[in-house]
Amino acid sequence: MTRWLRRHARWLAAALIVVLAGGLALALRTAVSAHAQPVPRVAQVRAIAPPVLAPAARRRGGSRRAGSIAPSHGQAAAASAPNRIRPGVPTPAPSSQAESLALRKVTGLTAAQVSTRAVCQRAAAGHASCAAQLLVLRSTGAPVRPHVTRYSSLGRVRRALARGARAATVVAAAAPPSADTPAYLQQAYDLSYLAQTGGSGDTIGVVDAYDDPTAASDLSTYRQQYGLPSCTTSNGCFRKVDQNGGSSWPGPDSSWDQEISLDLDAVSAVCPNCHILLVEANTDSFSDLQTAMQTAANLGAKQISASWDGIASGVPAVFRTFSGVATVAATGDSGYLGADQDAYPAALPGVTAAGGTSLAPAATSSARGYGESAWSGGGSGCDVLFARPAYQPAEGCDGRAYADLSADADPHTGLTVYNHGTWSLLGGTSLST
Repeated sequence: MTRWLRRHARWLAAALIVVLAGGLALALRTAVSAHAQPVPRVAQVRAIAPPVLAPAARRRGGSRRAGSIAPSHGQAAAASAPNRIRPGVPTPAPSSQAESLALRKVTGLTAAQVSTRAVCQRAAAGHASCAAQLLVLRSTGAPVRPHVTRYSSLGRVRRALARGARAATVVAAAAPPSADTPAYLQQAYDLSYLAQTGGSGDTIGVVDAYDDPTAASDLSTYRQQYGLPSCTTSNGCFRKVDQNGGSSWPGPDSSWDQEISLDLDAVSAVCPNCHILLVEANTDSFSDLQTAMQTAANLGAKQISASWDGIASGVPAVFRTFSGVATVAATGDSGYLGADQDAYPAALPGVTAAGGTSLAPAATSSARGYGESAWSGGGSGCDVLFARPAYQPAEGCDGRAYADLSADADPHTGLTVYNHGTWSLLGGTSLST
């Protein structure tokens, strides 16, 4: 018997492993079945709780404090592990010379020859303005027409990866991209590889007001120009709906359709493989825009881009966030708003507020290769109607300080956008959103 056991020890061990594995798989399957939950067809809405204030509170000087507000899942994780937060790579501010060179390369103009103009007028109370800025000629106010160039490094990287080459080697060999192109933003924010390997199966919801009747064709032209993958209604990548998820389009608006083009082109630039869901609200009212955001969440968007803002002195009751959906909102293009005013929905807890920077290639040697600093127009604020979240230390603000993050928004270093047959250079915190 002993000799038999020794002779068949390996066989017995293998059989034992198979039996144990089968038992474990059965146990796991049973546990999963017992705890499985049906997937909801409607996105779960997270209410923004009203602040609880002392009777004598005043909204000034940071003295007015709110009751506790539940942070989003990501914010709660950050609060529970503050020691994990590490500073990024130090980046020098862009020099005026570097900004001038980038502008001249894109437009052939100097900084003294150009100015900026808000695409949308400031909205009335209870309404939102798009956060887009157009680069115009200082002499006439006409839009600046950039020198549109094709930069095909994306295709070179993709083919090289297919042959097994390392992406870093190929990217280093490519010519530096123009400052207004998708490749420029990808390189500046270290997204060149991720933009080609990530995003598949992800849907970004773009929520704007009014109708852009040429949104699909303009998007197709933009992506063809820069060698980005096709994103059309026919291949299922692009979808456009009204605020209720149907096809009853609102009326067009010549300002908001520029905003829509900027949003679609910016999403395409940094996430070429993502699906895009455009939801058009009937008007620019808070109520209609909130309905559109709800529709975006219901239709499967995992991120919602709200590249607009409404200034208010109190928390608009209509706004909600959505469980499992990242809502990113523009802080606006009016700089620091001061006391008694805040930009919504960016100021709300659970919303990621996107501010603005000026971005240009570094004039001196640096690890990143780019210079970046705060853009003077980028919105920011301190909403003392909400308690200061534990994840967000901010000296000098007793409430919810914002922006949470910032990216390129300066129209002088912005993105070339295609809209209604013409190319323009656009920026604003819409771009960073």
